[in-house]
Amino acid sequence: MMKNNPELNPSEGEGVETLAAEEKISELEILRQSLEESKAKERQIYEQLLRLGAEFDNFRKRSEARIIDARRNGQEEVLLAVVGLYDVLEHAENSFETATDVENLKEGLRLVKQQVEKFLSEKGVTPIKCLGEKLDPQIHEALHQEENDGMEEGIITDEVQKGYKFMDRILRPAKVTVSVKNREKK
Repeated sequence: MMKNNPELNPSEGEGVETLAAEEKISELEILRQSLEESKAKERQIYEQLLRLGAEFDNFRKRSEARIIDARRNGQEEVLLAVVGLYDVLEHAENSFETATDVENLKEGLRLVKQQVEKFLSEKGVTPIKCLGEKLDPQIHEALHQEENDGMEEGIITDEVQKGYKFMDRILRPAKVTVSVKNREKK
């Protein structure tokens, strides 16, 4: 009697091959599903990126519009105050034509000056201190030199035109005269 060799049994070999083929099909199906999931996730991320890009573009446009509006509002506020100052100057000019007392004119001019100073102060504009100070090229512009042996060189002796700061920035440097030692003296 012949024994059956399991290796030679054709029905068992076919079963192993079928099982292996089914495993490969199963693996392919898993890979296909994984690929489809990855593609779906990629589409979702891409669409989200497009939405974020559009939202950012809209945000940028809104921000630019707000900046323009803020500047316009700031200009309106300043212009309204300047118009008020102009009204005061116009009133003072009319007073010059009808005034008989010079002291009243001087007082009126002082009041106008005080209003302008108050306006500048309220807006954050302050004058730069000069006289007796050492020249600072960041805030002073030397226009003239004045010989003065009794004073240290580079000290401001005269203010030709006031300088102003706006908050922490130089709005306009002060134009000044500074002291120098007499160079011809031996």
